[in-house]
Amino acid sequence: MEKQRTVPLEKLLQAVALGNVDPDVISSIAVRFSRLEKKLTPEDRAVVQKLAEGKSLKALASDLVQAIDPDRPVEMAKKDNPEAVEPTAQQIKQASEKIIKEAIKPLHNPELRNKILELHRLTEQTIDTVSKDEVTEAGLSADALEKTKGLITSFEQFIKDHSRPMLWATSASHP
Repeated sequence: MEKQRTVPLEKLLQAVALGNVDPDVISSIAVRFSRLEKKLTPEDRAVVQKLAEGKSLKALASDLVQAIDPDRPVEMAKKDNPEAVEPTAQQIKQASEKIIKEAIKPLHNPELRNKILELHRLTEQTIDTVSKDEVTEAGLSADALEKTKGLITSFEQFIKDHSRPMLWATSASHP
């Protein structure tokens, strides 16, 4: 469902705040909200709910998912235009825009966006799969060699200190 995996949440929220209603963007935000909601403390949930005018992060995610459901605009267009047998493409488009605008309305609050981003940073571990590691130096480390020699020397001393001489039985039956 997440179509914009490589785009940071901050950029997705900013795009929506600026009027972007692309279903891929909205879908990605919904997935990230759902993931984030599971990691929040009850106190964090309460703060988000207060900033989102009573809606939880889970409810916001649900609204976003429902907003991009292709069947909802048709249903709403039929409801808004009961005199029409089948809604026109224009009526469906208007219904779709209305549903999406209503779903993203809470995201126009900069305090809510900032709080969500703050919580996201606190709970998310970023794994860099794009950058490649570079070898800056290859070779033998003098410090590691000295440390290894010291370890071997101390182990040899330990063996000497804690070993008991073995007595070999000498008998005619054992050569």
